[in-house]
Amino acid sequence: MVKVKSSTKVLSQAHRIAGKLDNTAGKLVQYAITQGWDFVRLTLDEYDSFWPLFAEDVYGMTAETWVMARNVTGGIGLHQVLAALA
Repeated sequence: MVKVKSSTKVLSQAHRIAGKLDNTAGKLVQYAITQGWDFVRLTLDEYDSFWPLFAEDVYGMTAETWVMARNVTGGIGLHQVLAALA
């Protein structure tokens, strides 16, 4: 029983963090739009003001890397889409 409660707590925390990240992403997109910039023009300090875990590797992200990262069952990653089509 303890494991179930522990797992439930972890899932709840993960869901809360994911929700915060989704909200952060929305705010970041809105900020970039109001600045008239795309993401590569934002400074690391600007990224940090939205989420302190951003690092230099944020500049290596592209639409393609975001899609490819969605490699979970039912996701939109290339491997998942190819598997669904097979």
